Amino acid sequence: MFVTSLVAAVSAALVVSAQTVHQVTVGGKPGAVALSFDPSQITAAQNDVVQFVFSGVPGNHSVTQSSFANPCQAIPGGFDSGWVFNDDPTAPAPTWNLTVTATTPLWFYCKQLKSTPGPAHCNLEMVGVINIGTKSFADFASAASAASTVLQTEGALSGSGAFATAAPNITGPSQALFGAAPSATAPSDGSSGSSNSAGSSGTTSSPPANKTGGALVNGVNSLSALGAALFGVVLVL
Repeated sequence: MFVTSLVAAVSAALVVSAQTVHQVTVGGKPGAVALSFDPSQITAAQNDVVQFVFSGVPGNHSVTQSSFANPCQAIPGGFDSGWVFNDDPTAPAPTWNLTVTATTPLWFYCKQLKSTPGPAHCNLEMVGVINIGTKSFADFASAASAASTVLQTEGALSGSGAFATAAPNITGPSQALFGAAPSATAPSDGSSGSSNSAGSSGTTSSPPANKTGGALVNGVNSLSALGAALFGVVLVL
């Protein structure tokens, strides 16, 4: 039993030590709001973590899976962070951690309809991709700018080729006002969830269930910091 536990612990340590954390700023930074993901293109190896930092204040954004053909439309069964609202520049920014276990392109956009003034965030090219492959990001962004519809569909934390286990770590009143992220389990019929026509407010939902797979969203936060210190995780800013 001791040997089995030791092997499991060593295996877990090796997994942590192999991770590189890629940080993506969502919505700019306090005092420098920008309707963008920065960087908008991420190259991640299997088991790498893409950490979305919702540091734009004020901001209410999402990370919603789409496709190259339709940049501003959530794909059926795609991942969705849910609405992440941040209006406190003094508090730690909410984060969402996506562990990549596939090498296929993962396209995403912000589904927010409101900007002051201006069109929907996706039409302002608030889009991004993990592992772009042979596609052109300029073409993807241009298609987003020209999109006639920005879907508000509520997806699940588990996506097509991606899986999640934890919602963004929203703290304070924003969690109650704007709701948690969608369920971790995608609907059995393959749909991406109920439609949200409210625009900027988001919807409430039940806490996510645990699930593992293609891309894993996990609550790295304090545990990841400990793992980084112990096992040499590389942080890419």
